[in-house]
Amino acid sequence: MDYQILVNKSNGISEDYFEKVIKPSVVPVDTIKNNDIVYKTFGIEDCTTYLEKTTAKQFEKLKKYAKENGLLIDITSGYLSFEQQKKKYDYFVNKHGIEFAEKSACLPGYSEHN
Repeated sequence: MDYQILVNKSNGISEDYFEKVIKPSVVPVDTIKNNDIVYKTFGIEDCTTYLEKTTAKQFEKLKKYAKENGLLIDITSGYLSFEQQKKKYDYFVNKHGIEFAEKSACLPGYSEHN
């Protein structure tokens, strides 16, 4: 995975790049916290939390180390597909209006979750 990519509200990625480069590089991670309520609120059916492969591997090491030292850490948010990000954005538009949505969510390809 090329970590020299900046994705945010000002710097987007194309759906083609997302499908060919990013999507194949993510894997599901086990989480303690159940994000079903959050995802389903946005209309997202797949409630699995995903991370980039190397990040997921390093997170599992960190989680194990933390547990061995009496700490409990977890991931509460991860990668979202273009479809999931669109559902999240549309939820904010429909619930609170476009101005709120533009402050609180990103279009697909412009989210740090993509």
